[in-house]
This record gives sequence, C-alpha cells and structure tokens, in this order.
Amino acid sequence: MSEWKECKLGDVCEFQEGYVNPSQNFSEYFDGNIKWLRATDLNNGNVYNTSRTLTEKGFLSAGKSAKLFKPNTIGISKSGTIGRLGILKDYMCGNRAVINIAPSEKVNTQFIYYSLLNRQEQFEHLAVGSVQKNLYVPILAELKIKLPSITKQNEIVKVLSAFDDKIELNNQINRNLAA
Repeated sequence: MSEWKECKLGDVCEFQEGYVNPSQNFSEYFDGNIKWLRATDLNNGNVYNTSRTLTEKGFLSAGKSAKLFKPNTIGISKSGTIGRLGILKDYMCGNRAVINIAPSEKVNTQFIYYSLLNRQEQFEHLAVGSVQKNLYVPILAELKIKLPSITKQNEIVKVLSAFDDKIELNNQINRNLAA
C-alpha cells in the first residue's frame, strides 16, 4: 500500500446537504414523481427508489434548499442511524438527515463508497451534539482516506462490485422464492 496516497475526503469530493422537508399538513406535497431520499432509504447498497416521493409543489416548498442529488453520488445519513450509505441511481432530493457526497472525476465513486463503508462504524464517533448527535460536512471533509491510482481503484471496484452483484442476485432469488 506504499503507492496509496493519503488525502482528505474534501480534497476529492464535494458535499451537498438535503433540506427538503415539506410540511406533513399539505397532502398535495406528497406522492409525486420526485424521489425524496431519507435516511431510511439508505441501504448500504444501490438506491434506485425511495419510500416516499414528493410533488413538484412539495419539492419547491423548500425554496433555495430545493436541490436534486445527482445519480452515481453517495448518500450518507447524518442523524438518527448515523453513517448509513447508498449510491444513488437516480435524481433524488434529500431531507435534512442526509448528506450527498459527489466524488470528483479524479476518483472512482464506488471506491469512495467502499472506503466509507469499510469505516462505517467510525461515523457514530465522529458525530457531535448534546441533544441529538449529527455528522456534519466539515467533519466529513476532514476525514482522511487512502487512495491508490485510479487504475488500482477501478481494479478493486471490479472485484468488490462482482461480489455485490452476486449477493443482490441471491437476495432477489430468495425474495422470489419467498413470494
């Protein structure tokens, strides 16, 4: 691992916080076509869908905070169950319990995801707060990670994602058999 270079996560990623939290008092804000990413949707794998959706009106109720997270970025829960991860496979807006991590083109997104997944237990200890602990962007940005060359990142991801694909296939077979 001598060719691996240590850097801060903030050196190779950008962060975006979700603040789309429409009032539950307005039913017209919900059940639309905008995927609303919440901590409960992060499954330590690929996230294709969300358990709740918003209408455009619900999304826009957040004003300037109404932003979409892009596909192939990483979501991480910052409160509640801290450190749940997922790779977004579609555009999604996030609520206040989710931070979006967008790796630069210099790194492999899945490599960053696997690196964070490997350190998942640390996130609870990095969170701060007296009433409710939260994981904040400045803390994530300072997190030190080790990166090999992009070629080596791609090789590692190829092996790990093959295992993940096989696990997902087996889970799907089990769901089908159970049905």
